[in-house]
Amino acid sequence: ETQLEVLRVVPCPFFGKLSELRLWPVTGRRQQLRKHCAIELGAAIVNEEPAMFEASAPAWALRHDGAALPPWKKRGAGRLFLQAVQIDVPRLNLNHPCDG
Repeated sequence: ETQLEVLRVVPCPFFGKLSELRLWPVTGRRQQLRKHCAIELGAAIVNEEPAMFEASAPAWALRHDGAALPPWKKRGAGRLFLQAVQIDVPRLNLNHPCDG
C-alpha cells in the first residue's frame, strides 16, 4: 500500500506532462514505489529501467484513451528522478531472550 500526493504537474514535450509526487510506503516491499508508479499509475519514474517502463503500458493506455506508451528514452545523466528527503524509522522495543 502506498499513499500519494501530487505536488505539481508541469508540461513535458515528450510525455505531455510530468508530475512531482510525494509517496509514502505504508507497507514496504522491494521497489514498491517504483512498481506502484509504473504498473498502477501508468507513470513510470523518469529514467526507469526499460522493463519497468514497458510494464506501465497497460495503465498508460487506460489513462490516455488507448494511446501507446511513448518510446523509452534516457534523460539527462540517466539516473532515476528520485529523491528521498525524509525517512522515519519507528523505535522498536526488543527484549533479548537471555537479558529479558
